[in-house]
Amino acid sequence: MLLRAAARKKKTKHSVATLFLALHGRPLTSSSSSSSSSSSSSALVDSIATSIRPFPDYSPRKPSLRDADLVRDLTAALRQRRSDPLARATAIAAHLTAAASPCTARRLLRDGLRDGGRRFIDEVIYTYKHWCSHPSVFDLLLLAAVDVGRLDDARALFHHLLTYGVVVSADACNSLLARLPVGDMLAAFADFPQSSGGGLRWNAKSYNIAIHGLCRVGNVGDARRILADMEPKAGVPPDVVSYSTLINGYCSIGELREAMELMREMALKGLKPNPFTYNSIMALLCKAGRVVGAERVLSYMVRHGVAPDAAVYTTMIDGFCKMGNLSAVYRMVDEMRKSGLVPDAITYTSLIHGLCRSGKMVEAHNVFEEMLSEGLNPDEIVYTALIDGYCKLGRMTDAFRAHNEMLRRGLTPNVVTYTSLSDGLCKQRDVEAANELLHEMCSKGLELNVCTYNSLINGLCKAGNIEQAMKTMVEMEAAGLKPDVYTYTTLMDAYCKSGEMDRARGLLQEMLDKGASSERRNSWRHRGLFDEMRAKGFVAEHDIYNTFIDMNYTEENMEVALALCDEVVERCLVETKVDET
Repeated sequence: MLLRAAARKKKTKHSVATLFLALHGRPLTSSSSSSSSSSSSSALVDSIATSIRPFPDYSPRKPSLRDADLVRDLTAALRQRRSDPLARATAIAAHLTAAASPCTARRLLRDGLRDGGRRFIDEVIYTYKHWCSHPSVFDLLLLAAVDVGRLDDARALFHHLLTYGVVVSADACNSLLARLPVGDMLAAFADFPQSSGGGLRWNAKSYNIAIHGLCRVGNVGDARRILADMEPKAGVPPDVVSYSTLINGYCSIGELREAMELMREMALKGLKPNPFTYNSIMALLCKAGRVVGAERVLSYMVRHGVAPDAAVYTTMIDGFCKMGNLSAVYRMVDEMRKSGLVPDAITYTSLIHGLCRSGKMVEAHNVFEEMLSEGLNPDEIVYTALIDGYCKLGRMTDAFRAHNEMLRRGLTPNVVTYTSLSDGLCKQRDVEAANELLHEMCSKGLELNVCTYNSLINGLCKAGNIEQAMKTMVEMEAAGLKPDVYTYTTLMDAYCKSGEMDRARGLLQEMLDKGASSERRNSWRHRGLFDEMRAKGFVAEHDIYNTFIDMNYTEENMEVALALCDEVVERCLVETKVDET
């Protein structure tokens, strides 16, 4: 008995060595074996493999850790050779490790897909039954295809496996759904369960991916319909993530009422909002300038036992920064630190941006230095905020010092960076340097935007070169950019100051005809310039008066509107209708 056992052990070791040599492409026993055909080699591999692991179809044995060690040795030896035997060996290795070490199996499948693509997928399928692998190997194969970015292969794999009666799990399919473009994701979301004949049933995470995808493209209506259908049609109740994602979607398009309605619906279902849910509401309020209301939401959130996270505090800090309420900003930072939260890069960015906007450059520089001391790397947004702040104060040396430091760190200035520098130079009437800077910007493949052109036009006007400023506006339109109210008012102001009222009036008429802007903050700029022009003797046409009368009436400035009406009558600009009958 001992002799027979020793003989079997010796035979097994010999078989393992033979399998290793056969797959590695070395001679087995003589030179004749090295010249055998690919098909006979594959048959030999199958034969040897069967002798080592005689898995009966009806009783698979769970692979051991020793199997995994053997697989790693084989794979390391075969990695240098890209051939069918390697693809097959990698597939076998994945089957051996699928149950004992899914992470190892997934890594092997990724390697096989990178080298063999669809051919490797076939090898995994063909060797599956022979090695009596676990069905989870196909979940791992789909995940591996997504890992290496072979999304089309992953979709094809799902349908291909259906022909073998294999349905990949919803969790594996979710990884594919999350990576697909929204259109393809929605198609797969509808198609996969139908193609599988009901074998695949989406779970809550699947629905959340679909809701998130729709909200990301602003289609919150369809997202809400999916949420409404989850429980009655699929038997999957929406969770906190479902509601929070949809609430964030509504907040992103400014629909506060719908978002609050969903919050009430969550409460009725016994679901507790998380910090992300509250932060969506607060971000919308801050964006609308209702920062005090956002702070009330923060207080309500804390009272109901939901601890704010770094994102919540960052939203409040950003909101108060935009208001210019720096005392509230510092209070929020203190509260954040007392809660044991450490400001992250986004928090520091909001702080620096707010301080720069308020002209507090010393404080902004101190926060910047603190950010560096915390080991956080400032990005283009931080440097651009500093540059813009310095430029607004006329500190061009500091602005270019920050610009040069930005370059040393390997960061690339963007259009906003160059526009800030150009505007700063123009305000110092160094239009030539600003022009050179913009040429450098264009040479780097960046395109000028409306703000860039406006800064250059403003600089030219201040330098007294109105004709060149007008040519720049023509170039702006030729580039496909539409001059805005600032473009027109800058040029009109320059013409007014030079006494060329007719040209100023022509630009005013053109601006109104083209509807350069109807925003309230721009209408105030219109009216200020209109008053200045009239004070200098400008006689407006009837339709220009009508425009400003309507503007004031719309904004409920009745006193101004009536005064303009009186002025129209006094100047005899009232249109009379003639009865032609």
